[in-house]
Amino acid sequence: MGELGGSYLIQFNGSGGVTPQGPRSLSVPYVSPYFVDGGYQYHFAYRDAHGRIWDTFSKPDPGGAALPKVGEWVLQAINEDGITSGPAAFAGPWVGIYTDQQHFVYLDHQGTLWDSFYVSGSNNWHLQHINNGGTTSGPPASMDFVSIWCDLTGTQQHFTYLGADDHMIYDAFWDGAGHPGIAGMTASATGEAEHVFDLHYSYLGEDSAVYDAYYDGSIWQGQQITHGAPPRSGLAKTNAGPQAARPAVTTYVLPHFFVKDENEILRDCWLTSGWNLTQLNGEAGLFPQAGATATPPFAWSTRAILSDGRGLSGAENSSASVAYADRGGIIWSITATSMPETLVTD
Repeated sequence: MGELGGSYLIQFNGSGGVTPQGPRSLSVPYVSPYFVDGGYQYHFAYRDAHGRIWDTFSKPDPGGAALPKVGEWVLQAINEDGITSGPAAFAGPWVGIYTDQQHFVYLDHQGTLWDSFYVSGSNNWHLQHINNGGTTSGPPASMDFVSIWCDLTGTQQHFTYLGADDHMIYDAFWDGAGHPGIAGMTASATGEAEHVFDLHYSYLGEDSAVYDAYYDGSIWQGQQITHGAPPRSGLAKTNAGPQAARPAVTTYVLPHFFVKDENEILRDCWLTSGWNLTQLNGEAGLFPQAGATATPPFAWSTRAILSDGRGLSGAENSSASVAYADRGGIIWSITATSMPETLVTD
């Protein structure tokens, strides 16, 4: 763990982590804040090599003022005779919130969506499987795409996935009145895109450049965030080179695009009055002790998550954060309350 100029590094599992007994991660960590008992818990969920889903989470302070200390992180196993009896996971996890419930969703080897969820009102855990002979008639899922989300009214919970036939997108949903449903739509898009705040869609192009399509309130526009291979001079907003994974995007005042290159270096391309570029790990990074970025990054914006053992104040400060797993399966998180500015291009 470390601190530098308002930016904070947390190691979660392995020797030196806040939960050193946590096994190695085989997946991208999925981060979800969950409001319970009058405070926020921060959940870092991941999958190990044996298909077990693990959740490292912080206990909320009843007063809501203090940030989690080292001893205030808890590790729990979600499936395989953990908190629930769900079978081994092959893909995932994905985590979502619905009313007072927190849902940990994953896919097994047969393309079945399993949902282990906690209901804070009753303090109970439950297990259900969504498709493939479960609560809906949805077919098996492929391993390419799952999205857990709620509608704007907060009454419908949706489990959207690409079918194993690779031709249809299915949506299994709970409409708030106790009626599960299933809908199918023809899949027409290729590649991987991520829906971020408002109307921004970021993706990795075939040329290994990161692109962003966004709606500015009147028209749709596009911008190139990093260079591709070969580079096209003058088009990229930053001087970051070709990337090797889809970007992770969040907003802290203005957008942050976290990108991973073929050398497993993680950078933050972020916008203030101009475009900035900050290297986060590696020899020239803010935190050279952080491992190489093996998985794609996961980004979010929420209250600052600190775990340096001193209980620093500032829980109300917004922040841009990113998490990933390195080659050794160690999960790292970097929370940026302020970044050193390195202006690249206007």
